[in-house]
Amino acid sequence: MKKVLSIALTLLVCASTSLIGSPSRGQAQGSTATASVGEGSEFAVSEGSVIAQGEAYVEGDSAMCLMPKTSLILTGDVTVAENGIIATVTDSCELVVTSIWQTPADSSSTLLSTRYQSGGGYKHLDVIGLVLTMTYADMYYYDDGSSVYSGSNANPWCHVALDGWGTNWSAWDWNPTGYSSVSIWNECNFDFYGSYNHTLDVSVYSWPGNAYNVYCDHWGSTAPGGQFSCEGAHWAA
Repeated sequence: MKKVLSIALTLLVCASTSLIGSPSRGQAQGSTATASVGEGSEFAVSEGSVIAQGEAYVEGDSAMCLMPKTSLILTGDVTVAENGIIATVTDSCELVVTSIWQTPADSSSTLLSTRYQSGGGYKHLDVIGLVLTMTYADMYYYDDGSSVYSGSNANPWCHVALDGWGTNWSAWDWNPTGYSSVSIWNECNFDFYGSYNHTLDVSVYSWPGNAYNVYCDHWGSTAPGGQFSCEGAHWAA
């Protein structure tokens, strides 16, 4: 059965980047959650970690935070069915990790299958946890332990949950062929009546041996107290 993920983050307009062939997207190992800012190196994060510092400003009557381009990265393998990281923008425009979680996989069903579904999503939530915008992508593929191949059923979409928010544009791409990895990328740009313009970008890479990485990138403006939830999942299909 197809499952749907949740996810989150935010920041201001930049050029979109293609997932396919990107040299910066290698197979992450070790920590279940890492982050990077701008073109900097990845670093491990835990609950309470300050990931990035934004710039406070006022537009009309609204307080905003302009954040640097930031990435949250999740690492999963055969033992992990779902995982996620939530970060919150503070009143001083710091992006702070507030939660990291994972759900163990049902190893008995996973080991009997060679067809899998990997997905990831990025969700921007308001101060009380209501979803405002979301970028999502998943795909099916085969994994024989030494290679991944025959990707199918690409499923990228953008979502706005409340009146006033709209999708300005979107773009997606994928690599269904393999054999060292298969991947899907989706990017959506949103705003709220022309304000709080931000882009959410999710990339899902799947590797031989039931390994996967989810990259959640965001840039643009957000309100203090806004939350961002990056989540990934991997199932036997």
